[in-house]
Amino acid sequence: MMPGMSGWSFCSSYFEHDPDLICIMITGYATVDLAVEAMKQGAFDFLPKPFTLDELSTVVNRGLTSANAVGGP
Repeated sequence: MMPGMSGWSFCSSYFEHDPDLICIMITGYATVDLAVEAMKQGAFDFLPKPFTLDELSTVVNRGLTSANAVGGP
């Protein structure tokens, strides 16, 4: 857990400044309910710990492809 705020609080506040942010939630406290809620609130994907570098690479590449498809960075 991050001190002072949750990862979702951070992403939510960042969405206010950049609504095109590609947010990938990574957590060691994964539940189906948390994953569903994160996706409903705008997370691009959800990655539970532990994960492999291949899994991370796949999710990041999909996020970058999605951002490029809609004219993002």
